[in-house]
Amino acid sequence: MSKGEVDEAGPAPQEEKAARGWLRHPALVAGVGPLVTVIASALVTIMLGQSGQLPESLNPAPPTMTVTATSTASVTTTALGPTITETVGPSGGPSSSGPPPSGPPAAGQTANINDIEAGGSFFQQEVAEVNGVTYADSATTSAGRCYGKKAQRYQLSRHYNRFVATIGISDPSAPDLKVQFRIYLDNKEVQAPITLGKGTSRKVDLQLNKALEMRLEVIPVAGNSNCDQVSRAVWGEPVVYLIPA
Repeated sequence: MSKGEVDEAGPAPQEEKAARGWLRHPALVAGVGPLVTVIASALVTIMLGQSGQLPESLNPAPPTMTVTATSTASVTTTALGPTITETVGPSGGPSSSGPPPSGPPAAGQTANINDIEAGGSFFQQEVAEVNGVTYADSATTSAGRCYGKKAQRYQLSRHYNRFVATIGISDPSAPDLKVQFRIYLDNKEVQAPITLGKGTSRKVDLQLNKALEMRLEVIPVAGNSNCDQVSRAVWGEPVVYLIPA
């Protein structure tokens, strides 16, 4: 080889031997050995912890967690009545529900006429006392010669077959007051007029015959010429019965 040429054959055998000598250096071997031992011990400890073979205080492995997921869904049903919302639980059955739909009562049940659609506003819903008896949910109106006839129409829509009420004059009324009570179904008077004075009452029990409309009338016929607001004609706890399906 000439003086200006470079030897590309690789390092001399003496240099390779020197490089391998570093791998067997006592200081390097002394440092790597303990490190391998520590890593191996840590792996064994983790494996024993996961298998439950170590005390809880020495267990470095995280405990096994079981996650159970449940879901709920809302089902909304829209009908002719109000909206009902049911919450369906994991089992598929409803866990809660909204309020029941309103409307006519079930067959055989009753409804107070104060809760039925009415034409006019001459009657008021209030507590009334007639002939010593208190009626908690009554339809009443002012009664006096100057007030004249008072009438109220109720839309039955052929849903009802019976009307029951106790009629009379409220106990605080003028002592000489007398009132006539009249009932019409589809514009036809269905029973003879009933005239009552203070301190008397009468129970009315009437078949409605699937009428579309009922009209109740009161006509003062005597007394209370001063037309005080205390004197009142009373339909005590007036109810209608729903036609069975």
